[in-house]
Amino acid sequence: MIHLNHVNGKRFRLGRRVSECEKEEVMRDLLTYLTSPEFRFGDFLVPWGMVISTLGFLGAWGVSALMERMGWSRLVWNFPLFFVALAIAFGCLTGLILAP
Repeated sequence: MIHLNHVNGKRFRLGRRVSECEKEEVMRDLLTYLTSPEFRFGDFLVPWGMVISTLGFLGAWGVSALMERMGWSRLVWNFPLFFVALAIAFGCLTGLILAP
């Protein structure tokens, strides 16, 4: 039987229907995990700011790739400066949403 471990150690079987209460509990546990000041990966603790900065960088990278594919990047005067500003803006917005 295949099991899926969750953040708080509960097990959920794959392939069965999940009730609304279980979905809400999983979302609440996930949000609790995302709003903690440190994330544990094995024995390594990663600071919250590093995760938020990485998510901001990846969001800015995705938007800039989309802009280049659509040809909108040529409308920006200094694209590297725009990328840095976009990464900071996405990092701040992500930090506001997932603040511990």
